[in-house]
Amino acid sequence: MTTLHRKVLPPFFKHYFNILPQDILNQVYYNPHPTDLLLDTSVFSISRIPLILEMLISHSPILLDPVLNELEDLKVKPELAKLREIVFPGGLLNIKFKADVYGVLKLYPRFSTRYINLLRWRRQTIDKEIRRIEQETGCKPVGKKRADLIQQLIDGGIATQTIKIANKEFRTERIADEVLALFAVLSPIVTGRDCFLFTADEDVFEQTHRLTQMLFDDYGAYLIAKDLTLNETRYRHRHPYSSPLFTGDAEAIGRSAHPDYLLPPPALVKTCATTVIDIGRLKGFTWVSARNMEIAIEFQEHDLLGRRGDPGMDRSILFTSLHYKDKPSCCKEKYHFVIGTPLLLTLSDEYGPMPVFDLIRANMSSIEPTGRQSKIITPFAYHQQRLLKRLMLNKRRR
Repeated sequence: MTTLHRKVLPPFFKHYFNILPQDILNQVYYNPHPTDLLLDTSVFSISRIPLILEMLISHSPILLDPVLNELEDLKVKPELAKLREIVFPGGLLNIKFKADVYGVLKLYPRFSTRYINLLRWRRQTIDKEIRRIEQETGCKPVGKKRADLIQQLIDGGIATQTIKIANKEFRTERIADEVLALFAVLSPIVTGRDCFLFTADEDVFEQTHRLTQMLFDDYGAYLIAKDLTLNETRYRHRHPYSSPLFTGDAEAIGRSAHPDYLLPPPALVKTCATTVIDIGRLKGFTWVSARNMEIAIEFQEHDLLGRRGDPGMDRSILFTSLHYKDKPSCCKEKYHFVIGTPLLLTLSDEYGPMPVFDLIRANMSSIEPTGRQSKIITPFAYHQQRLLKRLMLNKRRR
């Protein structure tokens, strides 16, 4: 008889997987924790009626307002009559579907608006530049001019995944992708209920993935900013750093290569999980996070800069620091964070301007050179890497 050993992984790690068509709902069925099922508009098609019916038998899927608005199309397209009778029987929403009953997005309105805008900014990257050029020259860039524009954005640090998203038709009235990404990541942290997001849209998959990275970095920045204000003597190495992301000169501060001391004690870490399943490409990922992150979310809700590291001077931390191109060999310290007064950029945010470095960082696949050891920049990554290597070693031995 084989003895099963439970593997306890640290908070904050991603697990990627492929899935068979017949197993699409298995993870939801066998998830041992309280579970929510969140659906994207793209799930609803005639070919997926059996899957939708199976979902309705065992769950009450969540349909957020932007998704419901897009599903109104079912009421006016005759070819979708069978699907309409499932979603809107008798013209009313099927009682098996539910809304955001926990009020997740209303709980932190400024935080929610801010991150939805950050994700929207990714989608508008090319569109904004095209409109700017059109205003200056009187014509839109096409052909080689458009290709040169995109290459300039990539050279400036914009991730190719962002370019892929932004290169599609942009519709200002459609915000479902960004709202779904935010709810899927934020809801488990706030409620403790794991969330499964089903989609057939690659953009929703990518936006949710990017949001997990953004919050991960922001939580690390919050922890190190908090520690800096309480234990400034721990960070002795400092040198000036010129960065276009801050007003004036910023300051690079040395830190430990493995700042595990920032984490709450393991016994106090309560984990939760977000799982995104792309039923079109039959792939997915699970992001395990910590409910402890909510204190950082609450801090961002009430603080304009979100992760202030120097309250006396209103300076903020950029935890994932830029590569030191200006002084590549002058500093022996490999691990830094940057602190300074961020530039502010005003978007369509009723709550005011947002630090520009958040927008930049949200669109970079990596702002440190690939392959560098210093790419391990979060307080959790070292534990994660060490444990996963050990698990793989044990698996090979068996």
